Amino acid sequence: MLEDHQVFDGWMKELEGGKANATNYKKIIQKSEQVDMNFKLGFIALFVNTFAESIPMGTNNLVPVRALVEVDDISKIDWCAYLLYCVKNSKGRWRPDNPKCYYRGPLLLLLLIYCDEIECKLQKIERHTIEEYETIFNNVSTEKDNMEDIILHCLSKFSEDNRTKR
Repeated sequence: MLEDHQVFDGWMKELEGGKANATNYKKIIQKSEQVDMNFKLGFIALFVNTFAESIPMGTNNLVPVRALVEVDDISKIDWCAYLLYCVKNSKGRWRPDNPKCYYRGPLLLLLLIYCDEIECKLQKIERHTIEEYETIFNNVSTEKDNMEDIILHCLSKFSEDNRTKR
């Protein structure tokens, strides 16, 4: 346990200026010459904070990163279940009628779901290339003018029964 804290603390010292942000995670990843613990923690921090969830006031969520130091085989983690947890949890916290309550869930995942749905309705394409997704993303604003509508639409795909209670 003490060794795990030392690994995490050592990783934190690698962050330029001690700042936990995407730029510093990217630097750690790029600096790594092998898939060592610094690389893994940098990648996980980048993934969690850009794809899965965020914390208010521009801070980063390092709780999953700290917990992963103790995991022997990161490849055995069910990342899909984690993302679904993030969707359900964020849906439970978000109050669209409150202008000071911003949606802080996995927005990129919801946009992928939404874009895939739009594209499937339009062209019945089952698989997409990166270029096709880029085109879809660029056209999303013409489909929906209001980001709140997109979020509400995508969150409607998840039943209320599975919503995380606070």
